[in-house]
Amino acid sequence: MILRRSHVLLLVTCALGALPVACGEKKPAASASASVGGSSSSSAPASSSAPPTYASSAPPAGSSSAPPLAPVFTQDPQQLAALLAAAASAGQAFMQPPGAQAGDPAETGLQKLAPQWAAGMMPEGQIAKGTLAAGGHSQFLINMAPGRCYTIIGFSPQGQIVDLDLNLLAPPFYTMLAGQDGMQGNTAVIGKAPNPMCPMLPVAVPYKVDIYAKSGQGAFAVQVFAKNK
Repeated sequence: MILRRSHVLLLVTCALGALPVACGEKKPAASASASVGGSSSSSAPASSSAPPTYASSAPPAGSSSAPPLAPVFTQDPQQLAALLAAAASAGQAFMQPPGAQAGDPAETGLQKLAPQWAAGMMPEGQIAKGTLAAGGHSQFLINMAPGRCYTIIGFSPQGQIVDLDLNLLAPPFYTMLAGQDGMQGNTAVIGKAPNPMCPMLPVAVPYKVDIYAKSGQGAFAVQVFAKNK
């Protein structure tokens, strides 16, 4: 059998694995993506059909493309890069069982806020506590399980952290925002009642909670509340 030169070249190319799809089929065009906060200065264009308060950073390669669990408000690439860099280098918050420190004004504030922002929910796990200088960050991890809904409440006593912010970062690399409180003042809530966060993943997933003293300094307390879906 006489093989034409074009046929020989095609067989050699397929044998070397240069064509990752079946020979004769067209390879789908690759879509561009970028992760904010990395070495790349480019970012993925925001969809014009998505509500602006839910816009999120483009996920890095290999990360989940699941939508945010709560509204996301930081859209400026430079602000987002600075936020993610600060969250990545933040120290761990001190974790303490509820009620372990009697009379703590930060924890007392959380207890007063719970009926308003986490109605029908119970405290989940320990309370994250600490102190922050102005512009400082702290963090802790929470496991969010399927079939459960979550609310995260943060509080700083009056006259201390004037503007407390909470940012929820999605795994696996914690370079994508999954929710923000979007509030001003010494109270911060993600997943406000009656719209708590209810993850759809089939297994428990560890999310990172970033605590940020946007203005002012002092003590804080952050508690996760949960209920069955």
